Amino acid sequence: MFVPGFSTARCLSVTGLLFLFASCSKPIEPRAVAPIDLMESVADVSPEKVWIHPSARRLLVGAEIPLGEAAALDDLASKDPSVWREQNREHRYEAVVVAGTWSEIGPLAEHLRGSPDFYIDRVDPWGIVFRRGIPRPWQMPEVETIGSGDSPVARATALSRTAMIYQVLGENRSAQRAIAAAMELEPGDANVLARKATIDLLRGRFADAVSGADLVLEKSPRHVAALQIKAQALSKAGANDAAWEVAEELIHVADKNDMISLVLHAQLANAARAYSGEQESLEAVVAMSERVGIEPVMYRVLLGQCYARLGLGRQAMEQFQKLRSMDDLPPAARADVETAIAKLERSGF
Repeated sequence: MFVPGFSTARCLSVTGLLFLFASCSKPIEPRAVAPIDLMESVADVSPEKVWIHPSARRLLVGAEIPLGEAAALDDLASKDPSVWREQNREHRYEAVVVAGTWSEIGPLAEHLRGSPDFYIDRVDPWGIVFRRGIPRPWQMPEVETIGSGDSPVARATALSRTAMIYQVLGENRSAQRAIAAAMELEPGDANVLARKATIDLLRGRFADAVSGADLVLEKSPRHVAALQIKAQALSKAGANDAAWEVAEELIHVADKNDMISLVLHAQLANAARAYSGEQESLEAVVAMSERVGIEPVMYRVLLGQCYARLGLGRQAMEQFQKLRSMDDLPPAARADVETAIAKLERSGF
């Protein structure tokens, strides 16, 4: 069964990977693993007037930062700008913090960049802050100033992360300059190489992305980001069976709470018609989102579809009934859910 309007490829696309590929072999400064600086930059705004991207919220779990309450539809709004606009009309946000992966922040970042109501206020290696106001020219930091004064490794990290943010913003030339500077500083660093491969992936250079990922995996066979990059580049190049093999390897080495790996595994399982694998990963994604107070509308729809494909009608109906019970479910999504429920009822599941 397929629910109109909810494409598995669209909802599960992971066309960018983690900005941070960090080793946990030594104590890590909190600012190195979460967008704390971005949040502190909007400390002058009332928390309820700051919209925080769900991926940023996940990164900030455990950080001592005051966060406004998440709305049930935040996850859907982050993927569908029309839903976000409805939320913004109701709450009139003064600032928006987007941080995380390209697949998570890309749709909303692109929308806000073209909005007449918001302008880019801050960019750092974690993400972007948009502020309400008359759009104004954004002065991109000079590559030479990024991470200046840091050690070569720290500067290369800042440069390569920032290169990915620039790519999100469509600043291809600056992204290329930043990643080239990072490579010059640390040409053998696995994390820098992985970010370069990710930029190749974002630009559609799939063979280069696979080659870059393989170079990382030669140094570190269990490098999660490199496996993510390779799996997606193979998928984008049409090599679905090879991509699925890499995804299976990925899911066994990634942390069980790694949202990006789970979503990518579900996507590639669907493409390979390995629906039991898709089921397991989508169940984990839905449970993880619920734990942090985010209603995963699209992923719940996809889980319902997956259950239906596996002949698990009762479980499919449970997912769609949960969506039906949401008072603020957008009309288009509600229509799709009602269609799905009607199909299940006709089938007698």
